[in-house]
Amino acid sequence: MIGIRELKRRVLSALSEGDTRTVTALAKENIRTLSVLINLSYDKNSLSTWRAIEAMGPAVAGVLENSHELGRNIVRRLLWSVTEESGGLGWSAIEMIGEIVRASPGAFSDIVLLIPQFFEDEIFKTGVLHALCRIGSVHPELIEDKEEVEGLIVKALRSGDPAIRGYGLFALKCLGTAVSLSVPEEVPDLLSDEAAVRIYASGDFRVFTIRDLAEEILKVHSDRH
Repeated sequence: MIGIRELKRRVLSALSEGDTRTVTALAKENIRTLSVLINLSYDKNSLSTWRAIEAMGPAVAGVLENSHELGRNIVRRLLWSVTEESGGLGWSAIEMIGEIVRASPGAFSDIVLLIPQFFEDEIFKTGVLHALCRIGSVHPELIEDKEEVEGLIVKALRSGDPAIRGYGLFALKCLGTAVSLSVPEEVPDLLSDEAAVRIYASGDFRVFTIRDLAEEILKVHSDRH
């Protein structure tokens, strides 16, 4: 078995290429690959962090092929990392859980109901919105309580933090069609909001203004009606 330093080097090399298949293969051979991904997930301004988050889904799916219990254990670990008892904050735990559910909905559909509970904590608001977006856009049937999600989005759109407003709109954009969410009355009010937000999507960072996201959502809603 390769050492942890070499394992980290291989994971980083694969992530730099956007190569999740290699990361998944490493995880199937060595469960410590999942710990490496977690350890790489703390700097939200780093592209490697977001690629590590994204790779967690297929990596855990690979582990599940060998052991269902090992897969459940990593989700328990991530959930524990966001509690006060952990002694440290799982900065990207909610996003990682979202990727795990997205990749293995049959094994983790029960976890979806837990995700909105973390929205009340300021540091997890964007993570909750990101996770619900990633899950609901491919598995809309897992978003059982649409009213709850709509309520979270409204709270996000009313936030004084541009990043939270941006993620609220981005979540509405990606869930609106798949889950048939209604467009809150707060969206038109954001057409004059020029704040810029940076969001990881489709393998890279993208910069949006709040206004542009609001315009896009309203256009899609208008075209549907």
